Amino acid sequence: MNQNPLIVQFWLWGLDAQQSLLQTYGFCKFERPSNAGKKSSVYSKNALHLHANGLWLETEHLLYHRGTERFYHSGNMYFAPEPPRLERIAFGSGFEKLESLILEYERWQLSTFKPREDQLEKSPPIGVRQAWQAWKHFLEPSTMIVQYNQIRYNLEIT
Repeated sequence: MNQNPLIVQFWLWGLDAQQSLLQTYGFCKFERPSNAGKKSSVYSKNALHLHANGLWLETEHLLYHRGTERFYHSGNMYFAPEPPRLERIAFGSGFEKLESLILEYERWQLSTFKPREDQLEKSPPIGVRQAWQAWKHFLEPSTMIVQYNQIRYNLEIT
C-alpha cells in the first residue's frame, strides 16, 4: 500500500481547482508552461507553484515530481512529464518543507467546506484510495486543532 500522502493531496487539489477553490484560497492561475506536457494550468501562491505534474517551492528550491514521487533540488520551475536530471532529496526532508503549507491549506479547507471524506464518493483512482489512510494520518493533528477550535468557538458563542 502506498504511504505517500501527496498522491491524495494532488488529487484533492485537482478537485479544488475544478471548483476554483485554489483561487478562492489565494492562488493565481497561469497558463501551463511550454514544457509541461499536460494541458494543465499552474497555480501559484507566494513561493508555492502547483501543476498536475508536480510542485515547486521556490524559496526552498524544492521540486516534487509526481511521476517519480520524488523530491529534487531545483532553482527553476520544472513541470515536464519526464523525470528531471537533478539532485534528489530524501522524501522525508522534502515533505517536511511542505508540511506547514499543506496543513494550512487543509485547515482552511476543512473550516470552510465539507470534510474531505465526502470527496471519496467521486470514485478516486486506486492510488488515492490506497494512500488515503496515510494522508489522514498526516492530517490528524491538524484536523484535531481545527475541530477543537470549532468546538471552542461554538462554546464561546452560546
